[in-house]
Amino acid sequence: MTSLLRRGRRSDSKDELLRALADEAMGKLAAKFATVPATLLPDQRAVELGMAYLHFARTNPQDIDIITLHGSVHADPPSPEHLLVEDTVVGVFREGAAQGHFSLAGETRPKSPPSELGPWCKALPNSSSGRGRSSPREQARIIARSRRPT
Repeated sequence: MTSLLRRGRRSDSKDELLRALADEAMGKLAAKFATVPATLLPDQRAVELGMAYLHFARTNPQDIDIITLHGSVHADPPSPEHLLVEDTVVGVFREGAAQGHFSLAGETRPKSPPSELGPWCKALPNSSSGRGRSSPREQARIIARSRRPT
């Protein structure tokens, strides 16, 4: 919020303020995603993006809350920050589907089992209130299991 004030933005409504905060949070998330090497195979990159998201969520719970809250306010058109995050996540799965690592809706089975791609989300904090959070020991177990070769 301080950075919004430093930029000299003035908000005329709560929705505009919420959007500005969410855009800033999505920009931070996009920067975290940018640390994942683009040279990884799509299935590995998907896991690493999930791990980057988990790290971001653990260290920035207030940003996750803002992003989640902003989801209830339709932004049209989407901001560049939102589009960047969306393109990063959707892009890795489109690339993976094109290479046969994943299947798209309506297709049969992917060549690579998707079991390694989803376990990280079980450790995902639901909100800063603590509902749905796993213990640190459980999070470490889930993360370690998700990185095991299949």
